[in-house]
Amino acid sequence: MHLLLDNDAFCKLALAGLLHQTVHQLELNISDCRKLPSLPHMLRRGKLRAHLGDQNADSLINFANSIDNITSPNVTLVDSLTSKSEIDAGEALIFASAAENKSFLITGDKRALSALRSINPYPQALDGRIVLLESALLSLCKTTDVENIRKSVQTIKNLDKVVSICFSPGVSNPKVALESYFNNAVNEFSPLNLWKP
Repeated sequence: MHLLLDNDAFCKLALAGLLHQTVHQLELNISDCRKLPSLPHMLRRGKLRAHLGDQNADSLINFANSIDNITSPNVTLVDSLTSKSEIDAGEALIFASAAENKSFLITGDKRALSALRSINPYPQALDGRIVLLESALLSLCKTTDVENIRKSVQTIKNLDKVVSICFSPGVSNPKVALESYFNNAVNEFSPLNLWKP
């Protein structure tokens, strides 16, 4: 079993120092992770680097290079997704590979998931194996001291709206806030059955 990482989720969890813990929540190891081949290049130049900042992007390059690439899935599966404007080439590769190989995948791309929910065979093929960033953090908050998680995510609060809101100083219990976001996602993306922490 593998965990396929979209670029955004990899960067946020790795910068927060929470990727290893997240992988263990799924009873997997870092060696079971797979990344998009584009990730190291995107960390060196382009929109992702600009979004993260040079220092953050540079700090992730060696880690990204240490993770194996996603196995190319059946072209027919990929083609069933690429006609959707909401799903880019990287997301199509992750979704198709996860469906074909029965892998977990972690993504924060709500626009792509909204499109995916109506494309067969994906709701059934990915049943219970789509991990959202908020469900990963919720799982960690249930098994780890919440204040430790709050400290860890300080490095990514400006990169993610949900993290910024759920772990803001005015929120005394991030678990409740994360559960609210997760429950909304469960309803929004039905019939996709998301991984539940």
